[in-house]
Amino acid sequence: NELINQISGTYKDFYRAAMEYIDNSIDSASILETQGKFMQPRIDIEVDTNKRIISFTDNCGGMTPEELCELLSSVGRSRKKTVPWANGQFGFGVHAFRAFAKEAVFVSRKEGSKEAEIKIDRTVDERKDVSCYETSGKELKDFGTRVTILRFDPHVFKKGGFLTLLAAEIEHHFDDVLRAKKGRIFISEKGKKPY
Repeated sequence: NELINQISGTYKDFYRAAMEYIDNSIDSASILETQGKFMQPRIDIEVDTNKRIISFTDNCGGMTPEELCELLSSVGRSRKKTVPWANGQFGFGVHAFRAFAKEAVFVSRKEGSKEAEIKIDRTVDERKDVSCYETSGKELKDFGTRVTILRFDPHVFKKGGFLTLLAAEIEHHFDDVLRAKKGRIFISEKGKKPY
């Protein structure tokens, strides 16, 4: 836990760390495409600036309960190492939140599997078990994953124009994906029309 917390400090701002969650979604959709499962990837990012919560929800295939529960133990052993064009190689991106927030909740469902959830808290040491469990199956509409980041450090939401800066980073980082229409990314502030 301490080592992963230290490594996450290499992210200089939250906007760059947020790209890890979108990268994971796009990589998952690309892997499905190589398996002959064509889809229109969609990522919905919802920001609640009052409660200081951000969620990333995709329709990109999801994970089985077993795969989800391995998030903590798979750092350094990403299944994407054998996929040459995938961005993730070490399984570390899911922990990017640690540089800016105390907690992330992952909910995922893969076709043919049950929906599961895991909560990762950066303040908990490795002597405490992290619970990973099956949900009621009603959290997600599609096969995919939702990452909810909460309990942010105070400085993250201090800048004005949070959504504008996030959108600019996404447009810059995923320019090739967006231009090729390989997926759609929507950003919205809770209760408002998405961009």
